[in-house]
Amino acid sequence: MARDQSDAFFRDVGEIIKMNEQDLRDCFAMFALCGILSCDYSVDEEPAKLAYKYADEMMEARRAPREPEVGIVAVKSRRRK
Repeated sequence: MARDQSDAFFRDVGEIIKMNEQDLRDCFAMFALCGILSCDYSVDEEPAKLAYKYADEMMEARRAPREPEVGIVAVKSRRRK
């Protein structure tokens, strides 16, 4: 049976699937909405709109420059060749 490469169900285990910016924003909004609904968050705004506001803040934080880590907890990235 021939596999279609576009079918996500048949992707190999461990294959990296890249997300575009909109997909990542939707993913962040989904997790924010789960947190809002699970904590019985009461606010005057609709939960979905609030979730996308949180997602936009997460996207901003993702783009912010990172401070270098120092001390014993600093992680060095290791790449295999």
